[in-house]
This record gives sequence, C-alpha cells and structure tokens, in this order.
Amino acid sequence: MESIPISIAAKIAEYTVAPVGRWLCYSFHYSKNMENLKNQKEKLQDAKERWQQSVDDALIKGEKIYSDVSKWLGKFDAITNSATSILREGEEKAEGRSSHATCLNLKQRHRLSREANKMVRNIVKHLENGNFTTVGFLPAAQDHMVTTRVKNYVTLDSRTSLVNGIMEKLGDANINKIGVWGMPGVGKSTLMKEIERRAKEEKLFHGVVLAAVTENPDLSRIREQIAVMLNQVLHRQQTEIGRENDLQRESSTKDAKLLVILDDIWKPIELEDIGIPSEGCKVVLTSRNRDVLVNGMGTEANFELESLGEEEAWNLFEKMAGDSVKDRDVREVAIKVAKECAGLPVALTTVSKALKGKSLSIWKDAELQLKRPPPVDVPEIVSPIYSCIELSYNHLADKELKSLFLLCALVGQFNIYYQDLLKYGFGWGLFQRNIVTLEEARHKLDSLVSDLQDSCLLLESSNTSGEFYMHDVVRYVATIIGSNHRNMLAMRDSGGLKAWPDVDSLKRCQAFSILGGDIDQLPNEMECPELRLFYVHLEDRSLQIPDTFFQGMDKLNVLDMTKMQLPSLPSSLLHLRNLQTLCLAQCVLGDISGIGELKNLLILSLLHSDISTLPREIGSLVHLRLLDLRNCSKLEMIPPNVISRLVKLEELYMGNSFVQWEDECLNDERKNVNLAELKHLSKLTTLEIQIPDANNLPKDLVFKKLERYTICIGDVWHWIDSADQSSRTLKLKLNSSFQLEFWVKMLLKRTENLHLDELDGVKSVIPEIDEEGFQQLMHLQIQNNGEIKHILNLRTLVIAFPTLETLVLENMISLEEICHGKLCVTSFNNLRVLEVKSCNKLRYVFSSSIARGLPLLEELEVRSCNNMGAIVVEEEEDGDTILFHKLHTLVLIYLPKLVSFLSTKNSFMTDCGEIIMEGNQDIHMPLLHHQVAFPSLKKLTMKGLPKIKHVWSLKSFFPTSVISNLEQLKILHIDDCGIEEIVIDEGGRDQAVARLVFPRVTELYLRNLRKLKWFYKGMHVSTWPMLKKMRIYECKKVKIFAAGVVNFQETVEARQSIKQPFFLVDELSFPSLESLSILHMDMLEIIWQDQVSAISFSNIQDLWISFCEKLLHVFQSNLLTTTFMQSLSTLSIARCSSLESIFEKLEVALIALKSGMTEDGSGAATHFVLLPTLTEVRLYNLPKLKWILEGEHTLEWPSLKKLQLWRSQQILMNRILVSNFSNMSCTQQPIVVVKESTFPNLEILTLHFNRMAIWPSKFPDFAPSFLTRMPNLLEFKVYDSGWKEIFPYELLDPEVQVMIVPRLRRLLLESLPMLAHLWKEDTQPCPLFYNLEILDVLKCNKLRILVPSTVSLRNLTDLSVSNCHGLINLVTSSTARTLLQLNKMTIRKCKNITIIVAMEDGEANVAITFNKLTYLELDGLPNLTNFCSGASSFWFPSLERVIVRCCPEMKTFCQGILSTPKLKGVQATKYKDDSHWEHDLNTTTLRLWESNDDDTQWLLREMVENSKEDEDHHP
Repeated sequence: MESIPISIAAKIAEYTVAPVGRWLCYSFHYSKNMENLKNQKEKLQDAKERWQQSVDDALIKGEKIYSDVSKWLGKFDAITNSATSILREGEEKAEGRSSHATCLNLKQRHRLSREANKMVRNIVKHLENGNFTTVGFLPAAQDHMVTTRVKNYVTLDSRTSLVNGIMEKLGDANINKIGVWGMPGVGKSTLMKEIERRAKEEKLFHGVVLAAVTENPDLSRIREQIAVMLNQVLHRQQTEIGRENDLQRESSTKDAKLLVILDDIWKPIELEDIGIPSEGCKVVLTSRNRDVLVNGMGTEANFELESLGEEEAWNLFEKMAGDSVKDRDVREVAIKVAKECAGLPVALTTVSKALKGKSLSIWKDAELQLKRPPPVDVPEIVSPIYSCIELSYNHLADKELKSLFLLCALVGQFNIYYQDLLKYGFGWGLFQRNIVTLEEARHKLDSLVSDLQDSCLLLESSNTSGEFYMHDVVRYVATIIGSNHRNMLAMRDSGGLKAWPDVDSLKRCQAFSILGGDIDQLPNEMECPELRLFYVHLEDRSLQIPDTFFQGMDKLNVLDMTKMQLPSLPSSLLHLRNLQTLCLAQCVLGDISGIGELKNLLILSLLHSDISTLPREIGSLVHLRLLDLRNCSKLEMIPPNVISRLVKLEELYMGNSFVQWEDECLNDERKNVNLAELKHLSKLTTLEIQIPDANNLPKDLVFKKLERYTICIGDVWHWIDSADQSSRTLKLKLNSSFQLEFWVKMLLKRTENLHLDELDGVKSVIPEIDEEGFQQLMHLQIQNNGEIKHILNLRTLVIAFPTLETLVLENMISLEEICHGKLCVTSFNNLRVLEVKSCNKLRYVFSSSIARGLPLLEELEVRSCNNMGAIVVEEEEDGDTILFHKLHTLVLIYLPKLVSFLSTKNSFMTDCGEIIMEGNQDIHMPLLHHQVAFPSLKKLTMKGLPKIKHVWSLKSFFPTSVISNLEQLKILHIDDCGIEEIVIDEGGRDQAVARLVFPRVTELYLRNLRKLKWFYKGMHVSTWPMLKKMRIYECKKVKIFAAGVVNFQETVEARQSIKQPFFLVDELSFPSLESLSILHMDMLEIIWQDQVSAISFSNIQDLWISFCEKLLHVFQSNLLTTTFMQSLSTLSIARCSSLESIFEKLEVALIALKSGMTEDGSGAATHFVLLPTLTEVRLYNLPKLKWILEGEHTLEWPSLKKLQLWRSQQILMNRILVSNFSNMSCTQQPIVVVKESTFPNLEILTLHFNRMAIWPSKFPDFAPSFLTRMPNLLEFKVYDSGWKEIFPYELLDPEVQVMIVPRLRRLLLESLPMLAHLWKEDTQPCPLFYNLEILDVLKCNKLRILVPSTVSLRNLTDLSVSNCHGLINLVTSSTARTLLQLNKMTIRKCKNITIIVAMEDGEANVAITFNKLTYLELDGLPNLTNFCSGASSFWFPSLERVIVRCCPEMKTFCQGILSTPKLKGVQATKYKDDSHWEHDLNTTTLRLWESNDDDTQWLLREMVENSKEDEDHHP
C-alpha cells in the first residue's frame, strides 16, 4: 500500500516538477541559446554563399543543378528569416525594457529561448543535409553552347528585318514592353526562339528566359522558369561586387538587365503575378490579338508578323520539298499547292514535307484537297491552315504513324515525353502485332517519332532530350481529326471540349483525355464500351472518383490518372481485365493492395507519387514488363520476394526512390527487398537504381540484355532523371577495388558516363579498372580520391579514351600526372571538355605531345591546384607553336604557382612542394605568349594567379596590330592576379606608337589588380571596336583612366611631368562601349583627361562611379562633352567621399546654352544646360557634393524618368531641389534649380535622407514650386525624413482646382516620425489621391488616421500599413466606400489600432462592398477588436485569402451582415496549409480567438506594455 502514494507522488512530480524544470531551463539558458542561434545562422549564411557560388559556376558552364541542391538552397531564406525574426525580437524586447536582455521576464525569455533552441537544431540539420560533393552535372547528349541556332530556322528577308527591328527596340532604354502579333501558324514562336538566341549571343542581357503561355496558362510553371533565371542573375551580379554595403548590392540588383519572352498570350496577365520584376526587365510578348498586347498589356512598340509574301513562301516551300520540285510538271503544281498554304510557315513546312518525293498525281490530288473548305466547326482564324495540316496527316505513311500523331495531340498540353508515348503506345497496342517486347517497341517508336519530326508535325524541345511538343494549331487540328475520324475526345481548356461529352459520344469513344474543362465531379459511372485509352490530368486533387466509375469501360487498355488523391483504388478499376498500362503519377496513394487483381497489367508507373510501402500484391503481376518508381521519395519498404517474382520485367526505374536495400545474408529475417532479387530479372534491358551501401552488392549478378542503365553505388551521388543523361551511366563509390564485382566490370566496358568517387587501393584508372582503355566511355568524372596517382599508367601502347568527350578531375589529392607513359596519338582525340579542380600535387595538365593531339578541345578549366606551374609542359624546346584549334573557353582560377600557360619541363622542379625557377627564365614570361595559339578562343577568365605579371607580350600583336590567334576573343575577365601590365614590351621594338586592337571583345572586367598601373606602359593606342561593357574594380594604382595619345605624346616630348594613364586612346578607341563601371579606385583622380579621350567614349549609355575617394569631378572643365552626353541614359555615382561636382565649372557651354530672362525680369542671362538623353540619375552618399554643375546654370533633363537621392548629408538634402537662386545664400548654391522645364517627364522620385541629420520640417520653398514642376510623377518615395506633412494644403490651387501630381500612382512613406497627416482634416476634397494605385506607409507614428474622410482612394489596388503605432482607425467609412479597386490590404504591427473602418457620426446599417479585394492580412494588432465599428454590412465577393495573426482582442470580424462567398479558410500564419474554417468568417474568427494560447496573448500584451514609442525627432 505504501507504493501507491509513492507512485502518485512520482506521477505528480513527473507532470509538474519536470515540465517546470524544463521551462526554467530554457529561461536560464536564454543568452546561450540566442548566441548559439546567431553563430549557427552565420555558419548557414557562409555555407549558402559557398554552394551558391558553386551553383553559379556550374550554370555558367551549362550544367544542370541537382534537385536536392536546389531544394537545399530554396529552404535557406525561410530558415534564415525565421532565425532573424527570433534574434530581432529578442533585441527589440531587450531595448524596449532596458539595455540588458536579462530584464526580459521569464515567460518571454522561455519562449524565445525555446524557439532559438529549436531553430538551432533546424539549422544544424540543414547544414548536415548540405554536405554536397558536387552541385551539378553536364548533360551528356547536349551541346554546351548556349546560343545554338534554332532547329529548322530558315533565314527569310521579311523575318530578318523584323528580328532586327525587335533587337533595335530591345536596345532602346525607353521601351520595356514589345509586342508581336499575328495569326496562328505565322511563325511567332519560331521567331521568339531566334530572338532568344540573338539576345544571348549578343549578351544584351544578364539573363534571358522564354516561356509559352497559351490559352490556359500554367502560371506556376512560368513563375518557376522566371524565378530560376532571376535568382541566377541577381546572385551573379552581387557576387561580382562582393560583400559590399547593402546599397551597392541593391544598386547591382537594379542594374541587372533581364529579358522575358512570353509567347502566345491569349488574355492580359499581371506580370508581377508571374514574378517579373518591375525594374531592369524588358518583356517581349506575342499574341494572336493586337488588342491584348496594346490595350491589355500596354506594349510600347508593336510589330505585326504577317504571312509570307508569294516569293518568300515559295522559297521556303522549295527548300523543304527539296529535289521533288525540280521536275517541271511537279513544280507547276507545287507552286499552286504552296499558294494554298496562305503564306503560313507551319503550313508550308508540313505540306512540303508531306509531299516530298511523291508522284505528280499525288501532288495534283493534294491541290484539290487543299481547296476543299474545312469543317464548319473550325474557327475562321484556323481555317486557312486546317486543310494543310489535314493533308499532312493523310500523307503519313501508315496507321501506326497516324495513331501516334493523334496520341501526341491527345495527351500533350505543353510537353510530350518519349517515356509516356512508350507506356501508352505499348499498352494500347499501337505498334505492330509482331512487336512483343518493350525493346522492339522502343525501336519502332524511335522510327515513328523521327518520321513525325521529319514531317514537322512534332517538334523536339530545346530543354532536354526525350521531350517534344506540338505547335498549338497542329494540336488543335489533330484533336478535330481524332474526334471526327477516330472517336478520340479531348477535354481541355485550350482547344477541345469544354464540358462533359454526351452519352452517344461516350459510347463511340475509343480514347478520352481530360486536361481541364468545367468539371466539379465525376459521374458515378461512364458507359464507354469501346474506350481503350483514358487520360486524366487535373490540378484539383480533391476530385473524388466514385467506386463504380470504371464499370462501363471493359475494353480499357491504358489508364493514366495524374495528380489524384487515392486512399484506395476504386473497386470498379480492379475489374478492368484488359488493362495493360496503369499510370498513377504525382498521386497521393493510400492502400493500393487491390492492384494485384490486374493480372494482365504490363506497365505500372507510380512516378513522383506519395507512397511509403509497395504492396506485396504487386508480386502477383507476373506479366509486368515495366515498373516505374522514380521520384517516389517516401518509398521505404518493398516486401521481400516482390521484385523477384516479376520475371518478365524488362524495364525497372527506381531513381530518387527506394534505397533501403537489405543485406543478402539476412534471409528469413528480412523485412525489405535485397539486391539478390534482381538475379531473377533476366530480361532486364533498362535499370535505374541507387545502392547507398556498397557492402550490399551481390557477387553473381548478371545482366546479359541490359542496354540502358543508371546505377549509383555509394552514398555521395545525387540523382538526375535519365532524360538528362546518357543511356549508360555508372557512378561508383567503393571501399576497395575488391568490390568491383564481375558484373560491375562488365558494365564498365560499355559505360558511356562514368563517375568515380573514393576507390581505395587503386593507383590508376587505366589499366587497373579497365585494361582495354574504356573504348565506349564518353564522360568521365573522378572525385575525392586520395590514392590515384595517374589516370593512365601505361607500360604498353594503348588507345585510351578514344570516344571520351568530357573529363572532370576534382579533389584528387595524390594525382601527379594525368598520363604516365607512352600514349597512342589517337587517345583523347574526341575530348571536348576538360576540368581539373583541387588536384594539389598536379604540376601541369598536358605534355606538349598530348596537347597537340587534342583537336576538338573546346573548354578547359583549371581551378584550385596549389602546385600547378604550367598548363602545358614542353618536353623538348622545338619552338613549334601549339595550336588549340577549337578551344573557345579558357578558365584559370586560384593557381598560386602558375607562371605561364606553356613552360619547359626543365624550367621548374619540385623541392619540398615549391616550384623553383631555373635561371628565372619564366619569371617575366606572359601567360599567353606567341608559342601558344587559340584561334577560336571566345572567353578568357583569370583569377587568383599571383605570379602572372603580364597576359601578352607586344610580340603577339605583330606583324599585325591584332593579337595573334586571338581574333575571336569576346570576353576577358581578370581578377585578383599579380598583373602589373596587361601587355608587356619584351624589347626589340622601335619607339613608334603601337596599336593594340581587340577586334571582337565585348566584355572587359578587370578587378582587384592591386599592382596594375596601365594597360601598356609604352606609347600606344588601345582599340576595342566591339567592346560594349567595361568594369574596372579595385585597381588601386590607376590615377588617370584615359587620355588622348597625341596630347600625351606631346607632353612626353616636351619633357613635362605627366602621369601615365591606364588607356591611351584616339577618337575611335571605344566606339561601341555602352556600359562603364569604375569602382573602388582609391588613387583615381581623373577619368577623362582631355577632349579626345571623352570623344572616344561617345556611345556610353550607363555610367557607374563608386568608391573613388580622390575623385573631385566626374567630368573635367576642359571637356566639350556634347557627343558624350548625347548617349548617356543612366548615371550612378556613390560613395565618392571627395566629390564636389558632377561637372566641373565650365568656361564654355556643356551641351547647349541659351539666353533667357530671370524671373525678376532683369534681363540677366541664365544658362540652360541640356542633358538630353539621361533617363535615370542616382546619387548615393556624396558628403562633399556641392553642385551638379558649378555656376548659375539651370539644368534641363527632358528625358529623365527616375531620380534617386540616397543618404546624403544634410547640406545636400536642404539644397537639392529649389525653384530659384534667390532662395539660397551665396554660400549655398543649389544642387538643382527646378524650373518648369527641368523634369518634365520625371516618373519616379526617391528621397532617402541621412538618419543622422537634423531634419527640416519640409523642403525649402517646397510648395508649390517643387512638385508642381513634375507633372508626370508616378512614384514618390520618402525615407527617414522629419517632414510634418507631405502634401500641404497649398498644393491644391483653390481657384482653379489644379492637382499638382495628377498622375501619381504609388506613394511610399517610411520612417517619418513627425508626419501628422497625408492630407489635412477639414479641408476641401482632395483629388491628389484619385489615381493612386499603391500606398505603403511604414513607421509613421504621428499618424492617427491614414487619410481623412474627404479623401477618395478610388483607384487604389494595394494598401500596406505597418509599424504605425499612432493609428487608432485606418480609414473612415466614406473613404472605405471608394476602395472599389482594392485588391490587397496588409495591416501589420500597429499596436494601437482598434478599428480598420470607422463609421462616421450618424451612420448606421451602412453596406460597404470591397469588390476586388482578394487578400487581407491583419497581423500583430494587439488592440484590434473588429474590422469595423457599428453594425455595418460588408460584402467581399472576391476575397480568397485572409490572415489573422496575433490579434488577441478580435473575437468577431464584424457585427453586421458579412458575405465572403469565395473564402474557404483563415490562416493563423502565412503558411497556406495552416488554414481554419468554421462555417463563416465571424465564427472562424471567434474560434481562432478561443484557441489563442497564453503565450500569444501574453506576447501581444507585452507589445502594448513594453514597445518603445519611436522618438518624435531624430537624434
């Protein structure tokens, strides 16, 4: 009995003392947990930057990124944002109570400490998951060049002129949206691919993406395409700058130039909804309808793509038809046939291909067919092309080909996959009856697909192999043909049935696909006695399948249900005895054990599905030929003896799926499948499998028929889908060479793509792994190996790697030579790509004899090899030039001991790991001298080469002025090298002026070259006729950027003291340069020293100067810069601490001077200085700037659209914008005098004050002379200001009712602690806000109400208010009734707000409708009680998403009638899956209030009690 009270006491302690102890433990360890979180966050940030850099490098090389790497990076922002939020809250609360965090009360310390501890665990786990060996892979079967010409693109004069016109508009800084419209089949999509190619090839943009929109757009797919491109570009931009300040990174982001091509738009779409940034992005759109482009999308330049003229149409037709039309009789008919194609390229190509090689009678019959009218139900816009596509279909060779064509149209919405065609075709019986195996079906399918491509009816996707698509018109016509002649029905949003077919149609139907349409629910059953193929792909997983649905489909052969939620399989499905193909892709699967009833099933695909256990009953499917379990990432159990029973299996796919293979020795104890079961699959021709533990490899596995395989052995490999790699891939990480089982060695001999990781006990790849020299290998990657000393260690003459195209060697810490011994000259003959990374014992890459045997080498990258002294070592000094015929990319990075690309073997030797130069003969040798030639080199990247003093010698430029064998060079990047001069004079030259010409270079980046003083020390002229972009960073010794060679020579001859400029130029040195960036040039005093040097840069459009500490003026007083300034469109100047003026005081006119009268009528002359082309000016942190142009000048900026002034000192901000000189003292000349003509077209004005300044209450002479002179202002943004008002009452002329900013669309106000109102109370109605669309108000604590009742916000679409603690009510009911266009409302962290909409005096039972509001967020509002005061009624007909978070006083949404017909849930957080719904919005709000835990309510009360008011004035 004594044990009873003891046990009770123990339980009491368990449930009370222990939790209290844990509770106090978190509080006591608060500081430790917060500090730990801070440290872990920094570690995560560092890891992210490392992997992001690797990803960027991989993308630049054309690699694809592993999915797990992308996912890891994708989770980074969410994790760091959560960590930052916890840390910031801890800091804010500590500051609010005292200067010490210990003053936080225990409850708050407990909560924050607990969250910090949990977040630390999450970060640690994320870091563990981010232990990647490599981030990407090089697609084996793809061309690595980004700008390959569009397949089947034929150059036509009319198209060429249109392409040139579009390209010209893309170069116009004033045009951001370009439209191309034309009828279906006219060639818009093909034209856009050519635009994409040209834009990439000419490097007009940092990133280019093309996305097909179509009638029923998949916005998430488009958004993902754009986001991937955007993230890559922005990171590259910021990486180039490095870890600079936030402002500079922001500037680089905005400088990113992006091109998005949206093809085939049917209706207007919101660009922001698909992730297209509002700045720095140009958009090209195509549509069939001009109105959609001009009125719907607001395109600024439009081009009509017309059908081809008769002559061009015939030329295209003749080219496609080939020799068929050379016969005179055929030619006469062919011309008539071509005319019937109505000048439409898609018709011309398909018809000509269909009739190619046909007899005269067939040509004549085709002419008659094309003249027949199309069916009556064909839309008029498609009718000209219908007969042409139908004719092409009729001329397909046989029934199989026609059936495949119709199948592609039936199941293809955007992409058509080869693997799907195989699954459907084999199960449907599409192939000939004598084809009985999948391997035979593959051969037949290859032939059929090739025929369709030759007919131009099926097009190959440029994204990846094994993926195709159809022109939308071809698909539409094929759908009609299938419906009319083959009883094949397609139900889709674009081009097909919109509603459910009638009963008779279903009874006749043989194939039926559903890819959209108006479907709320499926019928209980469908009577489809002839149906053999049924394809369902819907986005709504909630669609239920009735248990009896399949009862009327007895003949069904193929069933594909994509994106369905199936707790179990419908019983009627299990009775489909003729079913041969079952595809359940991207499904959420429960108990599918009933699948064992489908005894005749040949193909089963669970691709991308959510399933954890494969049912044992699958073992009963003994006729199964194909089992696809790819990307079933949650699959953890396959019962024993299931796989082994599938003895007829030909293809097994398990990539990125099951990996829990059990040991073969466990036998009866097994709960999972083991690899020995594969021994029973003797018919396997295709295998994709992952084996993390090499110890589980069976010893006597035999694959006699294996043709395609991807086998990953070891725990370091990332899965990639088979469509993106070669057909025979083997990845090995073995503990020892003894694990190279016989069957693995047999596979090695036939492998095309081989990856090797750790392989203990192996010293060389050849002969130890394969004595025969890998005769079929195309791609080889070896990584993380500590024992291999030689890739080849040859004792006898062997032809090694004769087909190898790609060789990657990474982290080979013992590698001494790639080849040791005598190598046959035909070895490596096919090598195209070579990468060598982190091989620290490797002293050179090639011997000269091997280098001469690399005729096809295109890309060479050597990186992070600490002992690399040369890339090529000459075995004998024969003096012959080594020629790399096709090398177009050379990348040399972090090679601290590299002295030259080519060196003699005796010129360096190893002594304790150091390279010692014999006789110092290579010390002054340039990296690339005349004994090495690269006639095709387009890109040269050098980084981290401290021993390289020079790149070229002057010898390389003679006898011509162009550097020898580098005529194709386009991109030159040099970073962090020991460069003293780019070109060195090795002596033996006379004193004549040298001309150094780089004829094709378009990009020049020179960065962190701390020893560099000049390009070439001697007298010379540097000429870059095609250079478009130049960036010079951190070249600390450069004092003068450019000077005219004649003036310099005269000064030298006069023996006057003069500083050597970086460039010596004449008038034609940089005729094409458009973008110039000069950053972190500490010693730079002068940019352009004279008129000649300025004229040389006459085409500059973007100029960015930053961190030039000694620079006093950007433009010297002796410059007549008329030509220069006629092109400049963007001027950015930041953090130049000594800069006094942009233009030094001029003695003569800068651009144009004209006399005028001063405002007092005195007749005194005033100079008006015209800057005609500037569209954007950004001035950041220029503490000593006194003027734009010294003197009494009024600047005119007729094209300026964007002006940004950031964080400048108070003296600047007080004087920046005034209306006349008389307002300023003689010591305070205005920065800019604003007249009516100063900013006539300014659209965006951003003023970011210095936080440390003593703010004025408003601008001097602010109203009305400032804003009244900006009639086209669209956006006005103000940060960190002490203004008490933004728009004084005086801005509205009471007599003429003139609005001073009638076009204002966006207003952003942040950190204005003295701001009392946006518009004064008790004044007349304000039209100022009539056109406002976006209003953002942040940290304005004096505001009591957003706007008074007299203000109408009739065009406002987006309202965001946060951290405005003075707000009591947001708006009055009068203003609320004007919010007819409001789409999104976000109110956050306003601690005193009680009501969103306040009823005015005397109002009762008012009805207010927010017609277009779709998104409402109320977050962190501790005193909010209701959305509105009083019993008013609210209608929200469009509301779909509501977030109510941390509103502890809000028990009900509103007290009156409330209607939200589209709302299905309320989120308590920003995560969409955290949704709650109880009948209606009021009830749901109450339930959320009732469920608020103590911590949440306490947190909000703490916010009220302890949150510190922002100070009324800035310190």
